[in-house]
Amino acid sequence: MNDINVAERITHFRQLKGLTQKEVANKLGISNKTLSKWENGLSSPSINEMALMAQLFGVSTDVFLGLSDGDELARDAIFREFSTIDRATAAQKVFALSRFLIAQYFSVATRESDAEIEFKRVYPNRMSDMPKYRVSTNDLFDYMVCSDDLNIAVMQMQNKSEFSWLFEDDVQERISRFFELLSKKDTIKVIAFLHKEKCSPSFTLSYISKNTGLDETRVKEILNELSECIKCTNLKAHLTTGITDVYQFYGDGLILSMLSLAYDRMCLPNDYAYNWIGYGKIIGGDDK
Repeated sequence: MNDINVAERITHFRQLKGLTQKEVANKLGISNKTLSKWENGLSSPSINEMALMAQLFGVSTDVFLGLSDGDELARDAIFREFSTIDRATAAQKVFALSRFLIAQYFSVATRESDAEIEFKRVYPNRMSDMPKYRVSTNDLFDYMVCSDDLNIAVMQMQNKSEFSWLFEDDVQERISRFFELLSKKDTIKVIAFLHKEKCSPSFTLSYISKNTGLDETRVKEILNELSECIKCTNLKAHLTTGITDVYQFYGDGLILSMLSLAYDRMCLPNDYAYNWIGYGKIIGGDDK
């Protein structure tokens, strides 16, 4: 790659990240004059310096050098869509994009040809009386709930292992244990409070007990049980009142997803209509 192309790449990614020449120079530990020469094609950075810039700009070295443009196009598009919006708006946009994209890649993800599927019928438009969406085929299962109470997006596709792990005795026992842990009402109460914004990432047993109405001994049992499936650390804090257990937990989206799916299955009416009626069986093989 010649100097002028390197110069263009540096300028392109610097502007894409919204950085000034001075900011980039400071982060790289070089002078502003040196960076200016690079961008004007008067001199070139070393291989190591280009690798550092790629890391700074959040792209692979191949993309930075123009050897690959797939990642660059995707990153550029995502950056333009999400760089200026808040987290809540971004989440809604992801939902909207997901509903649109499933129609575009449906024929690629399944054995259906373009001629055999009407894209406009794959994902129905949201209607007030139909807040749930599902696409089911032998190759792809996609489930989305978008309502006042729930926002869930689940996708499962066929894989090389054909979900062979699901038929292993040890795995079945572990999965059963997981659902046993989540089946108790007081466990759900603790999980719910741990995910509230008001709950501090670091807390004591008395804090959880006070906010859930459960005995401290039971709270400790629940946290110990949950440690099998969530990352909840227990530290010893030396306070003036003595040694106290301090727990740390930053939230677990997968646990919330499990509870949300259970809520959808058990607490909401299941007699809603689907625009797409198909098979949800994606585990293949005659021996299963």
